[in-house]
Order: sequence, then C-alpha cells, then structure tokens
Amino acid sequence: MASGVPVIVSNIGGLKEIVNNPVDGILLEKNDPKEIYEKIMMLYKNPDLRRYLSKNARRKVEEKYDWNKIICNIEKLYMEILEEKKYPLLYSKNK
Repeated sequence: MASGVPVIVSNIGGLKEIVNNPVDGILLEKNDPKEIYEKIMMLYKNPDLRRYLSKNARRKVEEKYDWNKIICNIEKLYMEILEEKKYPLLYSKNK
C-alpha cells in the first residue's frame, strides 16, 4: 500500500482491519488459488481500478501510518498515563 500499488490480501490476522475492500485493496475471504487468480486478472484487465485502489491505499498510508503521527500519538498516550498517575483521584473508576 505504501508503494502505491494495489494489494490483494487474505482475510487473516489484522489485514481486514487495514484493507477496506474494495476502496484501498482487495480482501479475499478465503485462501483459494482460483479466487486469487480471478482478482489478479481483474486488476490486470482494469487499469482504472488499479489506479483507484493504488491512489486510495497510498493516501491511507500517508494519513494513518505516518511515523511522525504514530510518534505523536504514542507521546500523547504516555502523557495521559502520566497525568493519571499524577492525579489518580481525578481518574478513579469508582467516583
């Protein structure tokens, strides 16, 4: 996705949470060689679909998985945790 090429992935692990079928990639429901072949041929025969998936995938990676954004989110999480430790009564679950 980061390379700007269309992706075809199996519905395993966290891939279904990353690929939005058919917006930024193709998600296969089962690991079936015939289905994989059909999806590859579909992309091969449809340059507009390839461009559409590639463009959306690249945009998603730039917006969601940029290292600078990830680092900022981690820092924000750490600061929230430190605040909870500093003022535990304010963050108590049993108010």
